[in-house]
Amino acid sequence: MKTFFIVPGIAACAALLACVPGGAVAPAFAAAEPTADHAASTGHAHHEAAAMSDAEMARQVAAWYATHPRVGTSAVASDPELLGADATFSASGFQFNADGSTGTPIDTVHIDVGQTVLWQWVSGLHTITSGTGSTDPNVGLIFDQPLDTSNRQFFHTYTSGGTFPFFCSIHEGLNMRGVVIVNDPVGVPPGAGARVGFAAEPWPNPSAAGVSFRFNLAVDGRVRADVIDARGRFVATIVDRPFAAGTHGASWDGRDAGGKAASGAYYLRLHVPGFTGGRSFVLTR
Repeated sequence: MKTFFIVPGIAACAALLACVPGGAVAPAFAAAEPTADHAASTGHAHHEAAAMSDAEMARQVAAWYATHPRVGTSAVASDPELLGADATFSASGFQFNADGSTGTPIDTVHIDVGQTVLWQWVSGLHTITSGTGSTDPNVGLIFDQPLDTSNRQFFHTYTSGGTFPFFCSIHEGLNMRGVVIVNDPVGVPPGAGARVGFAAEPWPNPSAAGVSFRFNLAVDGRVRADVIDARGRFVATIVDRPFAAGTHGASWDGRDAGGKAASGAYYLRLHVPGFTGGRSFVLTR
């Protein structure tokens, strides 16, 4: 289930973001306007990272966890309670990707308190480390887990509102970062004002690995989402469990019962209380 992205350059400037885990404010991070010397050194770092072998990355991961405890518990997507992750980051090359575009240097997802984010391995060796960077005094306080062929997924459920940056300790110099913004709604009924059914189309589309999508419920109820091929044959069930009213997300990893699903057109069929419908997408290999 590998995807190969074109690796974007490091952003010239990134907005300052404050990390607020549990109310404690950590230093913000920013990518300053590069000088000529910095640009040269950055290009050199990019070249070195691109040439880094899996063995070298594995040594760096081991060195990181020799001095930093692993925080959080890895889980697998076969766990029914985790199939309906509300937002997903894929890790490939030197980027955490949540919007399906390799042109976004630092992707950001927006969720509500009590919702869950999934990090999905695609290629390379990485860490998922909370904080603004390795010098953050609160580094790894919320979670710090490897993401590789042996640890392909990590989930975290956010229990408080705030802005929560994270990064890969191995590719920190290449600005491999992401941000989770957690909204703490007060006095707003879940799902109020949102259309029932699909809240976001399947993305990326076309895709080489799988797709993510979002859906909305006006009331609590059971949700089922299946993948059907162009001939109307069942391929996979993405989610089949109760959800609370509100907006949620889910992902399909591009696999059927036999392994990687073949290239072609597919149909995502969604059932939520008060809505039954579908969206088409294309899988490429």
